Amino acid sequence: MGNENPGAGLAYWNPLPAALEVESQWRRKIVRELSIGSGSWADKSWATVPGPFYTGMTDTCLTGPANARHLVMMGPDYGEIIYRQPTTPTDVRDMMNAAAEDPFGGYACDGDDRWTPETVRAWWADRARVQEWLDRELATHTQPHLRPEYDPLDELPALLGYSADLRGPLEQYLRGYLFWLQERREPRDGEPLPAL
Repeated sequence: MGNENPGAGLAYWNPLPAALEVESQWRRKIVRELSIGSGSWADKSWATVPGPFYTGMTDTCLTGPANARHLVMMGPDYGEIIYRQPTTPTDVRDMMNAAAEDPFGGYACDGDDRWTPETVRAWWADRARVQEWLDRELATHTQPHLRPEYDPLDELPALLGYSADLRGPLEQYLRGYLFWLQERREPRDGEPLPAL
């Protein structure tokens, strides 16, 4: 898959060409259009991080977290959500594996055609809602007497990772994504980024 971190130094790296490469390898022919699922934008969870990948209605059997626990977790409505967008070819492959294993086909990759600068900014402005949900989940997962009896995949790392992202690197990522949405190119190192 080439350079493992092609977006190093960039505020935003477009993962879709790498997704096309993965799908081409799977089909053993050149693919020009991705078909990773039929996730509905109308069913997208409010907790999903803006970016090209998102989920609509997914199964609840944890196949997404099993394949890409550093990108996908169970959301507030018991479906899978994308809490971190892919930033390397390995991330993309993991995301594609998660999508391929969802029996409902609930993943989609047309977020770039759906998100707008206004909706990304509105999501960021409402991030306290996401943090409140994460805080409730963290309380459940860190107190043994509240911990779910059935937890085949320990979601604590995903919860902690998403919470840390909200307080740190996610702002820079979203500013880079805003640049991508407005300019349809990756920002160069040091290039001014739009405000959230």
